[in-house]
This record gives sequence, structure tokens and C-alpha cells, in this order.
Amino acid sequence: TLEATVMLDASGGAMTTGVLTEYRQTRGYVVVDRPAHIRIKAQAPLALATVFDMVSDGVQYKVLIPLKNKFIIGNTHAPAREKNPMLNLRPQHILNALFIDVTPYLNNPNVRSTMEEATEGRRSFYVFSFIDLSGPRAELLEKFWIDRLDLQIVRKETFGSDGKVDTDVQFSAYQRQQDTPFPQMIVIRRPMEDYMLRITFQKITLLGLKYEN
Repeated sequence: TLEATVMLDASGGAMTTGVLTEYRQTRGYVVVDRPAHIRIKAQAPLALATVFDMVSDGVQYKVLIPLKNKFIIGNTHAPAREKNPMLNLRPQHILNALFIDVTPYLNNPNVRSTMEEATEGRRSFYVFSFIDLSGPRAELLEKFWIDRLDLQIVRKETFGSDGKVDTDVQFSAYQRQQDTPFPQMIVIRRPMEDYMLRITFQKITLLGLKYEN
């Protein structure tokens, strides 16, 4: 459902180690076959050496890091506990950030939604929250922020069972290809794993339609 050439900017470690590690302007390729398959490959800007090559089928992920002589295989849903925050980056985190899908919530009678308005500076938003009421206590699952000016989704937050933010994703610079709007920049923050990834799209093939800057 998506093939793209991207630029990747990653950073992590500020909270965990006190030392910020950054990878800037790394060229990458993203291939997605929904609902669960994704591959991300990144290359160093000048040498074109592979920085990492990650793949996931929704159940298992594999990560090759040639420069560190590492090959990691693990459960997609297992917690990431590497001491180096940059090694906690998982392909499924990126897949989940790329798309918005509320269908499972709408089809679940135990999930309720709420809508409120929020303001930040001169911008105002509709904020939709999805809450799971099936357990002994209500659990906030996701929140979506929609810009009231153009009705584009600009932010997505997912939460763990403890109520803490798992993922905070921001979407910006939307472009349209015929009737398909898609953000040209996505910023993914994973506070618990202590890393941030900015994805800037340069060339996209989406649903069989090609778009280039």
C-alpha cells in the first residue's frame, strides 16, 4: 500500500543515558504491505553504507545493523529494553505511526469515544479520545488531534495500560495526489524507549499513485 524514498533524522538517549545520539539526513526506503508487513532500510549519506535494515510481519521483527555487527530478532509486541535507545527503534512502531485506523474501535462495543476542543496558540483542534471500558477501570487507548482549519489529522497519541504515552506522532505538510492527502513529514516520539524519528517523504507511491516533490 506504500513505497517511499525518505530522509530520516533520529535521536535518542537524552533521558536514558544523558548523552544525545543523533543520526541526521540519512537516506531511507520504506515499503509497506498492510496490514502488518513493513521494511525500512537506511543508508549513510555519503558512503551509502547500510545503517540499518528492518523488517516485520506483525509477529516477528528482524533488524540488521552492519556497522555495529548486530542482527536482532524478536517478538514485535515485546518491550524494547536495549541500553542504547537507538536500538529500541522497531519497524512496527513506524508502521503504526504511518496510518490512522479507528475501525477496530468503532466495531468494539466496549470502546467509547469522546470529542473535545483544544487550542494551542492560534490553532484550534478537535480531539477525539477512544477509551476501553471492558476492564475494571477505563483505559485510554488513543487520541487524535484534527486541525479545525483544514480537518487534517495533525497528531496521534497511543497509550499503554498504565496510562503513559507509548507513541506521540505528529503529521505535517500535507500534499494531495488526486483525492489522497498524505503528510510529507511525520515525527515519531517514543518516550519510554527514549528516541525520536523524523521521516521526511521525498517520493511516494501510494495506492498505485505516484507523487514526487
